[in-house]
Amino acid sequence: MPLITTRPWVSPVIPSGESGDLRTLASAIAGWDPWGLEFKDDGTKAYVSGFTTLGADRAFTYAYDLSTPWDATTLSYSGEFYESTSEDVWVQGNAFGAGGTKMYLGGGNTNTIYQYELSSAWDISTASYASKSYAVPNGAQSVAMKRDDGARMYTTGHFGNEVVEHILSTNWDIATASVLSTTSSLVSAEVSQTSSLAFKTDGATMFVIGYGNDTVAQFPMVSPWVTATAANPSITFDVSGEEIGPTGLAFHPSGKNMYIVGTQQSKIIQYQLGSDWDVSTAF
Repeated sequence: MPLITTRPWVSPVIPSGESGDLRTLASAIAGWDPWGLEFKDDGTKAYVSGFTTLGADRAFTYAYDLSTPWDATTLSYSGEFYESTSEDVWVQGNAFGAGGTKMYLGGGNTNTIYQYELSSAWDISTASYASKSYAVPNGAQSVAMKRDDGARMYTTGHFGNEVVEHILSTNWDIATASVLSTTSSLVSAEVSQTSSLAFKTDGATMFVIGYGNDTVAQFPMVSPWVTATAANPSITFDVSGEEIGPTGLAFHPSGKNMYIVGTQQSKIIQYQLGSDWDVSTAF
C-alpha cells in the first residue's frame, strides 16, 4: 500500500470569518486546493502550492521539512511560506531552478508563469517577485524546468491535454521563453485534463498526470528533454484508489518513489516503484 501522510496543509493567516489556529497540522482547511508539488534536490524539503477560497481567493506555497529525506511520512511544517496572490489567486503549479535560488509558479486565473528570486536558496520565505512572467499560449498552469541548465521549460494545462516545450534564450529567465513544440495526440490518448508533469532525471522519460481520469502516463523520449520525440508505447498507472482528482506529481531522483497530491485527499501520497522509473510497478 502507498504511504499517505496526514493532512499537512496549513495557513499562516487565519482567514476572515474563521476561528482557531489553522497553523496546526491536525486540521484541514476547508476550501484549500493543493496543486503544485516539488522537492528540494536532496529530499529534505517538500513544497506545496495551491489556493484557498475561504473569503477572498488567495494563493500560497508552503515548505515542509522531511526529517528523513524523501519520506513523506516524516513531514512537518517548516514555518516557511510565500503568498503569490498579487500575481494570481489560483496558483496551480510550481518548479525550482538555479540551485533553489529561483521559483516558478503557474497561475490558473491568468494562464501565466511567474518567476521569483530567493535570496536564500530553497527558503521560500525569502522569495520576491522578479517582475518576470510568461503568458502561456495554450493556457497551461503547471510548469517544469530542465533542472540541470534551465534552457527549457515545460507546461501543461488543466484543459489542454497537451505538453508544450518552451526554449529560453537566457537560461532560467522565463521572460525570454518561446514555444518550441507541442505534444498533444500521445498525451490526450492517455490522460484527461492534464494537471502536472515530471521528467526522469536524465530527461529520457516524461510523466504526465490527469486530473480527469486519475492516471499517470509514462512516455519514453527518443531524444532526452525533447518532448516532440515522445513515443508509444506509453505505460499508465491508475491512482484513483488513493486520490480522485490528482494535481501534483514528483519523483525521487533515482526513480524509486513517486509522489502525488490532489484536491480530494489533500495529502501527499508516496508510492514505491518495484522497478525504478516504471510507474506500472508502483505500489
